[in-house]
Amino acid sequence: MENMILAEITQGCVHNTFLIAAVIYLICSAVIVCLIKNLGSKLILLGSLTATAGLVFAATMPSVKVLAGLMVLAAFFLIFYGATKYSQ
Repeated sequence: MENMILAEITQGCVHNTFLIAAVIYLICSAVIVCLIKNLGSKLILLGSLTATAGLVFAATMPSVKVLAGLMVLAAFFLIFYGATKYSQ
């Protein structure tokens, strides 16, 4: 019985951590898109934020490991493309 209660508490904490990270990601990305004018800087910051969110999602919920890997891959392309646009 204690193991079921402990498992439910742990599962609830994981979902809360995931939801908090998702909301922070949305807020930060909206702030970056609205306030940063330079396209290169905007893409580099969004890529860094996406990579960080992907790593947090993979750490909190191992079941979304593949999707988090895709987020990190997308972040690499965002940073790479932002670096090419930064000097223009």
